[in-house]
Amino acid sequence: MYKIMTPGPTQVRENVRMARSLACTNPDLDPAFYDYYKETCELISELLETKNTAYILDGEGILGLEAAIASMTEPGDKVLVLDNGIYGKGFADFVSMYGGKPELYTRDYRNTLDVKELEDFLADNHDYKYATVVHGDTPSGMLNDVAAICPILKKYGILTVVDSVSASFGEPLNIDACQIDIMCGGSQKVVSAPPGLTFVVVSSDAKKAMTERKTPIASFYANLTTFAHYYEEKWFPYTMPISDIYGLRAAIDNIAADPDILARHEKIAEAAARVSRVTHSTDVTIAGAAMVAQAVASGVAGRSWEQTLADVKTIFPIASAKGEPTWAASILARLEVFEELVLKRREAYDDEAVSRFIYDVIGTGTMTSESVTAALALAFWAQNPKKAAEIAANMGGDTDTIGCMAAAICGAHCGIGGIAAETVEFLEKTNGLHFGELAQGVMKTRAVFTL
Repeated sequence: MYKIMTPGPTQVRENVRMARSLACTNPDLDPAFYDYYKETCELISELLETKNTAYILDGEGILGLEAAIASMTEPGDKVLVLDNGIYGKGFADFVSMYGGKPELYTRDYRNTLDVKELEDFLADNHDYKYATVVHGDTPSGMLNDVAAICPILKKYGILTVVDSVSASFGEPLNIDACQIDIMCGGSQKVVSAPPGLTFVVVSSDAKKAMTERKTPIASFYANLTTFAHYYEEKWFPYTMPISDIYGLRAAIDNIAADPDILARHEKIAEAAARVSRVTHSTDVTIAGAAMVAQAVASGVAGRSWEQTLADVKTIFPIASAKGEPTWAASILARLEVFEELVLKRREAYDDEAVSRFIYDVIGTGTMTSESVTAALALAFWAQNPKKAAEIAANMGGDTDTIGCMAAAICGAHCGIGGIAAETVEFLEKTNGLHFGELAQGVMKTRAVFTL
């Protein structure tokens, strides 16, 4: 078990880790593994909405980028390198390495590429074999509009190589609609599998460019044509990493099982931002509101606590982007510390120890980065509204706010049946409320938070 709080490698789900422990076969001699590999590749293509062929390569994401360039580049080829970030510029080195002539289209590293400006440039400058572009730039977080950029390049007969290692499966991507010739992805980013694999999706136009070269590809390992007939010939160019592919398949299956995840998180983030914007306009406050809303929405939808935790973590960057940036502690980072040190070591804690941990380490003050994190941590620990309320009441700090949020999250998961009847009766009588009516009112708004 490990813990990494970065854009990639990312945290890996338990079912992915378990898949990597399955018994291995000999990939070169087992016909069934060729079927398994092919089916996994086809699932990747299906999820990325393309009829193009996918290949899984034994190497981290950089191998996919280099293999695309090595396979496409002949000595003297002019290549347009769209450069508005570190990884965008890095393509030029690969092009030069394989004898091509990279021409940098350099723009502000703080902004996404201006599509109209690029189109104006291409009107007078389009003598290129192919162009490279980064979909999502990891260091800056910028997202280039490949759906608009790649069709413009194709209009001028320019093939496209897209680095979507950081963006694929985390952002909508229809490869066929975008007219992408080679898309490169990686196991360790949004896919949430361990590092070590890259996958490339190759169009028929790109295959033609590779097979009709005048010079041989100056590599064996970074040569996409070596996979051309692997299935028919039952031959891989090198020994495939079976355990890594088992893990990748489990991660891809996780994605396939949750087809509405992107729209769901965007909808909930936007709803939370909209209703909280009057008083909460910063990245940390909108993120906090969205994470609580997501936890409640996941509970109402009947998702497990494990799934809810993943939902809450996923919505954080989406919601943060909707507010003004501030200098504040990360709710996600604090929650992940709690996950690592407490939730995964439940046997080492009791309620009192957890209360002390939240108070001392996370904080229970009025700042969003403390109160929301404390509420989320408490909910995931207690998993019961009464227990959450009792711990919050005795914890100190902003107890009413923390207890309200934590109990609400637990209540969404447990439902009215998860609260003792005598407790419900006492609360209704004391406060002059009818929880059934309140619940019906909440459910009327469920369409906003549909999961």
